[in-house]
Amino acid sequence: MVETRATSTERPPAAGESEHRARVPFGRVALRDAWFPVAHTPHVRTRAIERRVHEQPVYLWREGDRIRAAEFGPAELRTRRRDASEFTGGTGEYPVLERYGYAWVWYGNPANADAALVPDIPYLPRSGKLPRHLWGTFIFHCTYELVCENLLDLTHADFLHGKVVGDSYSENDEISVESTSETVIMIREAKGRKRSIVQRLMGICTTTDTLDFRGVTFVHLRSGVTILHGHFKPRSEEEAFSVRLFHPNVPESKVRTHLPFTFNPKGANWFARNSFPQVTHIVAPQDDRMMRAQNPRYLEEEDSTDVSSRFDAAGLMYRKRMRQLVERQMAGDFSYRSDCDPGADISKLMGVDRVSG
Repeated sequence: MVETRATSTERPPAAGESEHRARVPFGRVALRDAWFPVAHTPHVRTRAIERRVHEQPVYLWREGDRIRAAEFGPAELRTRRRDASEFTGGTGEYPVLERYGYAWVWYGNPANADAALVPDIPYLPRSGKLPRHLWGTFIFHCTYELVCENLLDLTHADFLHGKVVGDSYSENDEISVESTSETVIMIREAKGRKRSIVQRLMGICTTTDTLDFRGVTFVHLRSGVTILHGHFKPRSEEEAFSVRLFHPNVPESKVRTHLPFTFNPKGANWFARNSFPQVTHIVAPQDDRMMRAQNPRYLEEEDSTDVSSRFDAAGLMYRKRMRQLVERQMAGDFSYRSDCDPGADISKLMGVDRVSG
């Protein structure tokens, strides 16, 4: 029997509720005052590379041990400072820092940039020193809000990525949703799921053909930064396998989301830990095909009722919180409220031990 349960401190919009309450002007409002992990630090060298945040250009290059980020390339920076925007306070240079193997760039008022607002990622070393095969890049051809909603629906993987994570059949399946003014978290706990084809081929959890699963998706609304942990446990914790994935969703435009991802798997055998990150090349294109087709409708004007059901609690809560945040920022309030500290320790919620380094 499958049981579905949704809980939160504040209810999501009800099914059929007015589109003016359930829908958000996706792609038309760029949320500000947040850190964006725009590039893996090994990609930042002396020669500048270009990235974008909400269509705003970001050039990155390294001078010695320091990373610089600017609206213009190094050759133009001195001569074009007069063209600098509000995002660099008229200097042409963005606040930038290195953490977890990424160059984080502040998008918003530079005076509000605070390193304490970088999201906590407990399973990545702060130094970012991980083997090359554990990180990579992918491009989604849709707005980042759609990517976040897709990731918050942990059940979609059963149908779209069943060969990797397993099908929808289990002895018991519970879903809960938590949120703050800046985050939405979906937690799924299922017992007695069958091993997937990929898990069998990789020799994951070989003592039994069924296992328990706990999945967590933690989404930061302003930046789209998403932290994921999937824990597969057969008979004992010693045999468990954890898929720990950092999934930045950098919003380059309404039709392009840059994904510089990083895995740090734990457990199982050497082959599984080192080869599992390669399933991104299977999973990500499947998601992209689906979301690319959905994106035009997702960005449409608010001309119809949101027909989501009560089982879409995480997505509905995401839209509600996004609407509230959009309304605050449109009114000129870019502050972080007391119920949300992006840098707070989330290791217990995610069900992971903090790594050192």
